[in-house]
Amino acid sequence: MKKYWWLIAIALVVFFDNAQLAVTDPVESNYTLTAKEMLAAGDYISPRIYGNYWYDKPIFFYWELIAAFSVAGISDAAARFFPGVFALLNLVLTYYFGRRLFSERLGLLGAIISGSSVIFYYLSKAVITDMTFVFFMNCVLLTFYRGYTGQQRRWYLASFFFAGLAVLTKGPIGILLPGLIMLIFLISERRPRELLHLQWPR
Repeated sequence: MKKYWWLIAIALVVFFDNAQLAVTDPVESNYTLTAKEMLAAGDYISPRIYGNYWYDKPIFFYWELIAAFSVAGISDAAARFFPGVFALLNLVLTYYFGRRLFSERLGLLGAIISGSSVIFYYLSKAVITDMTFVFFMNCVLLTFYRGYTGQQRRWYLASFFFAGLAVLTKGPIGILLPGLIMLIFLISERRPRELLHLQWPR
């Protein structure tokens, strides 16, 4: 990936040019205000907004906002920092997986096509959980595939770990969606019993 530093540089400019983007969307405002109130209260476990506790969303994305606010201060640009980070990580993951499955050229093309799509650009700046969730879900599938192809149980353990982070980001869909994809894949491979082998490495 070192020789593609120019691609990383372009992605940094595109994904982190947030200075002029104010937080005005109601959903973005709810996330931002909740993290702001949690930080002010010194309570990093219980989401609260307008002084009231509310548990509509899991905790991980609030932790991202709190971390950004703690380092850079409370601002619109800080609120949009981690979506940009996870957008960049998603491109790196796309490149890595594409290179491993097919070729370096296809891995690069996959990253370019993904990163240049309108929805990807939007999610890289939106103060919502989606870009973080996509990254963790991709990690679940990648580590599962590494475990399946290499028969190394430690990769299955890593898959469980990332599934847990996906659940902390978006709720039960974090394990149900990648779990369904795994099941369909194993059925297509005629190896559904492999699900019984997803266990602690020996």
